[in-house]
Amino acid sequence: MDKGLKRVAGLILFAAGISLPGCVTPFDFAANAGLGIAQAGTSSFIQGTLQAAVDRSMNDVFDAAKRAMKTLGYESSREDLGEHYAQLQATQSDGSSIVIKLKKSSPVVTGISIRVGLWGDNAVSRLIFHEIEKDLGVKDASQPEKGQPAFSTPP
Repeated sequence: MDKGLKRVAGLILFAAGISLPGCVTPFDFAANAGLGIAQAGTSSFIQGTLQAAVDRSMNDVFDAAKRAMKTLGYESSREDLGEHYAQLQATQSDGSSIVIKLKKSSPVVTGISIRVGLWGDNAVSRLIFHEIEKDLGVKDASQPEKGQPAFSTPP
């Protein structure tokens, strides 16, 4: 590849990099926009951290997270509950940490961030999140209602 072509390709990549907007996660979106993401029941796993939002008060989510950790056999090492932020920490059997952070978005919307270990563990993070949702009685949007087909075909 000649120098001119390399220069043009580099400029295009540079321009694309600075013009693309940053990622907006469900946690950030819910904190800024309210109930939309919480109602959708979505979560994302970005850079080792599971992020989601639920339509429950932060105190309710904090209590559910404590019960979920106990149910899953993790011993809490730290519990902090403030007015707008909360954090739970626990340790896995291999010594790696579990950190659950909560952010109050509104009286009825709470952002959740779960990180397991240094690099993150998607499966364990989702297991913890599912246990929190189950404790809160949040319907899993990905599962069909009882008696309903998992998918529908157009008539």
